[in-house]
Amino acid sequence: MYYFFEKHRILRTLLDYTILCGTAISIFYLFRGLDFSTAWFVPIYINLYVLCLFFYTDKIHEPKEKRMTLVQWLDNIRWINGIGLVVHVVSGYYTKYSHKQVVKPLWNKDKDTILITVAIYLFFIIIPSLLIYLRRKYKY
Repeated sequence: MYYFFEKHRILRTLLDYTILCGTAISIFYLFRGLDFSTAWFVPIYINLYVLCLFFYTDKIHEPKEKRMTLVQWLDNIRWINGIGLVVHVVSGYYTKYSHKQVVKPLWNKDKDTILITVAIYLFFIIIPSLLIYLRRKYKY
């Protein structure tokens, strides 16, 4: 696919926008009954969205020789969740242009919501770290 889209950049751009919007709409449809400001929904949404886009980018925009390994995928998951946890705890999430707060910071929520959200973030940090450790230790 990489070599085809290198020759047909307009098709690649159209496909990129379609995948970008389609992924966001699909995830919102999957969780259609939830309010976006629900704190525990944010790490799940971010992980699903970013993993879908990483997978798409890795398969379409990279030749086979340069595609990410399992360790690189797991490392990206750790970094995204580490940064997401810090941003979510400290300031919450804002829109880009109007600076309207979409999700309030975690310290502003009740104990149950904080525990569930932090547990989800830590799950997405600890499990990839454990898998990276096992993969490097046993080299398979």
